[in-house]
Amino acid sequence: MVRVDKEYVFDTPSGKRSLAELFDGRRQLIVYHGMWLAEEGQLCPSCSLLIDAMPHLSHLHARDTTLLVVARGPLDKLEAYWARMGWTVPVVSSVDTDFNDDYQATIDPARRVNTYNFAEQDGTWAGEVPGTSVFLREGGEGGEVFHTYSS
Repeated sequence: MVRVDKEYVFDTPSGKRSLAELFDGRRQLIVYHGMWLAEEGQLCPSCSLLIDAMPHLSHLHARDTTLLVVARGPLDKLEAYWARMGWTVPVVSSVDTDFNDDYQATIDPARRVNTYNFAEQDGTWAGEVPGTSVFLREGGEGGEVFHTYSS
């Protein structure tokens, strides 16, 4: 486990929230990094298919786990797409944060962000990439947040 010392603030339907607040009082947080395609105003087809297949969240909540999607798109556009798709899995925006860079969900050789799934990339691709990051909170509501897994 690696303690998360950086303060990330996300745009959410209930206003600005920190990474710790995204846990919604639970001990574990699973983040799916959705690939927002700005030109199309939607997630990539593979990410959309994955979200279509996500289970009812009550099963995860019963295991003290929150699941949500983080995407680097404007919140209003993300919410409009979520409504059109009929999805109930929460979505938050990572626009104006380093979250996608730090957890390898963006490749941008121009900014020297060039690692995906713990491997250096050859620079032929730039943009958002899919992934999953898992976090654990130790010590209750005010406790520390740790990064435990990414793929």
